[in-house]
Order: sequence, then C-alpha cells, then structure tokens
Amino acid sequence: YVSYNNDFTIRGNPLQAQDYYNYLNAFWLDGTPITYGGNGYSGSGKITSYMFPTDPSASVGWNETIAKDTPGDRRGLAALGSNFTFLPGAIKSFDLAYVFARDTSKTGTNLTSVNTLKKSIRSVQSSFNANISPCGTTFTGINEKSKPEITSIALYPNPARNSLMLQFGSVMENSKLEIYDIAGALIMKERGNQTLQQSLNISSLNAGIYFLRISNNQQSTTKKFVKE
Repeated sequence: YVSYNNDFTIRGNPLQAQDYYNYLNAFWLDGTPITYGGNGYSGSGKITSYMFPTDPSASVGWNETIAKDTPGDRRGLAALGSNFTFLPGAIKSFDLAYVFARDTSKTGTNLTSVNTLKKSIRSVQSSFNANISPCGTTFTGINEKSKPEITSIALYPNPARNSLMLQFGSVMENSKLEIYDIAGALIMKERGNQTLQQSLNISSLNAGIYFLRISNNQQSTTKKFVKE
C-alpha cells in the first residue's frame, strides 16, 4: 500500500503505466523504493511495501502523526501481491471492503473520525461474517460467473449446518476437494472420483464463511458457502 499526494511531485499522482507499476511494487515515481519512517521517501529505515501501518492514535511506530507529514489531499493505491500461481482454469476469489466514515459532530477531529471509522469497520466485518449485507440480503445470493469449460457444480443447502450436498454436471475423476476458511487457511481436504451427487460432512467446521475448491488436472472451480 502506498499513500501519495494529489500533486505532480515524485510522491504525487501517477500519470503513465510505469508510474502505476512503480506504486504497485512499492517504488516512488523516480524508482526510489519506499522506506519505513518519515514520508517514506529516501529515509534511513528498511525498505517496505506498506506505508503507515500503525494506528493513527499511537505514539510509537509509523503513522502520519509521528511522521509529522503536512496535512493534505492524500490518495492511496494498493496491491494484493504477485506471489500467485494460476493453473489452467484456476480461480482465486477475494472479498474486499472499502469503508469510509467521518465524525460529523462539531467537536470532531481527525482522530475521532478514525474511531468512527473503526466502528464502521467492525460493523461491516460483523455483517460479512454473519452473511448479512447492510440491505438485509445475503452475500451468497450473488451468482458467480464461471468459465464455460469448468464443470457445473451446485452446492445446497447454503447456508448449511451438518452436511453440504454437491451436485456435479458430470463425473470428475481423480479430483480434489479443499475447504478454506475466510483467512485462506486450508481446513479440509479430500481426493478421489466425484459422483454426480454426493454429501460432504461439514459438522466439524465452526460457523462462518468458507470456500470450497474442486479441481483435477484439467479444471477447477471455487464456490462460497456458509456454515451455520
């Protein structure tokens, strides 16, 4: 993550492809690597890929208050990383939330706005974990688009309590089933031939959101489900 100014200096707006590439790889517009501390430019700290990771109200670490950075119009750009390996037909899913909040009271300050933001973040995370959107609908109702060559797979019921039924469009030989939690940790793994319909025992899983990845040597797909 890089924080840059709304101007046209070395720490300012990206204007061309190379500028965006530099920011996505934690370099300033002139190719100087981002360093920990100060404004992140040509400092004595270690090279880093994430700016201002410390809570804005903290007195130690690295935030804009500690850096004594002049207040201004800040912009930001972030990347998830480049250490992904995509096999043919592979799908990787990410759930992102960009949360904005401001303390609109007459006594509000920049730091009280941060506290308001934290409350909003906790609310969004809680709603996501419970699979309930702010509008009262569920997140799992969204149809996920799959490539035509990937075998059609349906999961039900969703949410599920003890078992999850898998409905395959065709038999998948020598396939692998993997269940990941919302943090990306592998929770369960099975290997074998998948019949047109089968039941998956999920009674040992804690309540929450999970991702089921089904793959063989030629194709793969990932589906989201909720364990009640």
